[in-house]
Amino acid sequence: MHALTFIIQFQTAQFKKHLLKLFRGTYLIPPPSVVAGVFGAILGVDRWDLKEFCRRNGIMAGAELLGFDGYVSELARVWKLKGWREVITTIKRSEALYMPKYKFAVASSNPELIKEGMRRLSEYDFEYEVFGGNDYHFVNYIGEVRPAAVRKSRVANGYCPVDKFGELQVWDERAMIVPDYVHADVHERFVFVYGASIKAKEEMDVVDDGLSRVFVYNAADFIAYEVKKPKRVRRRK
Repeated sequence: MHALTFIIQFQTAQFKKHLLKLFRGTYLIPPPSVVAGVFGAILGVDRWDLKEFCRRNGIMAGAELLGFDGYVSELARVWKLKGWREVITTIKRSEALYMPKYKFAVASSNPELIKEGMRRLSEYDFEYEVFGGNDYHFVNYIGEVRPAAVRKSRVANGYCPVDKFGELQVWDERAMIVPDYVHADVHERFVFVYGASIKAKEEMDVVDDGLSRVFVYNAADFIAYEVKKPKRVRRRK
């Protein structure tokens, strides 16, 4: 396995929690599906093909939160169209992170893919635009790409399944630990940690760039479903 890390900061970000319908909440740290999606966008992977891309290249991904300036909460109404009929839904509360800064970690069984990812990140040669969840959450900074290695370790940063969580090694008085359910093919509760390292009950996969270690997971398992390309509709003349 070959790996890299890079720093990314968003002006605002919303990584929508699985299963929530009446409230648009956000994960504290983006799950592997988001990290793989950002990496795929940089490489030019069509979103319809992301899950297969992750499977084919053995993509593992994870992230750690380096800092943020709090939450932003607002009321929003989502408009939907069914055919030519407009449906007005109820007002919902929408939550976003303000100025979150992350270290993204990506590993792959394909060394050429990691090499190309490092080049594109270093030269800002991106195929698609990168956003913090939706296309109105903009990137503030991206860079500091570093080569890394995949190792086994009990101690790393980011998130881990609740049943593998052991204890915290706190290094920031503002440390946070947030439990959340992850759906997709995973169906597990995870703990998302900021300001502390996680000491797991057993050794797990981590990406080590020499500065920190980040837990990583098979990204394809976190992609909720394989999206089918929409059929083109012929318009009547």
